[in-house]
Amino acid sequence: MEKKESYEEMPRVGIHICTFNRGPYLVGVLASLYQQTYQNFDIVIVDDCSETPVPNDPYVVQWIMFLRNNKKKITLVRNPVRLGVCKSRNIAVKSDERNDIFIRLDDDSYCEPDYVERLVKLYVEKKKEGENVGAVGGIVPYPAYPKIYRNSNRIK
Repeated sequence: MEKKESYEEMPRVGIHICTFNRGPYLVGVLASLYQQTYQNFDIVIVDDCSETPVPNDPYVVQWIMFLRNNKKKITLVRNPVRLGVCKSRNIAVKSDERNDIFIRLDDDSYCEPDYVERLVKLYVEKKKEGENVGAVGGIVPYPAYPKIYRNSNRIK
């Protein structure tokens, strides 16, 4: 995106993150979202009834407060019982009423600084051509823990 374009003209993005007992990983994905070149997004975090709820994890709470202080809208939803990732993703969509694009991230994802920008560019280009856009991504390894991924030496 050219810096001249205002964010009001660009689509709003809802970033949906489902988590279960993985606060340390959640901190990593929130840190990578802070560094995005495209900042016109909101975050929805669905806690799938973790043993340590997201609001009780001090490091996650610090990142949430930091992002909120930097004008990010963050919605926290806690499932009353464990529902699984599919139902949690549906809850994230229902909790996000104002965005044009949804990006689903796992709690252990790491996003390159231009990740959201590249997805929005693709969306805008395809919309201008009259096409609908959908995409599915693969593993996005968190660099601090490369050994937990099978075949991580083959991931570029």
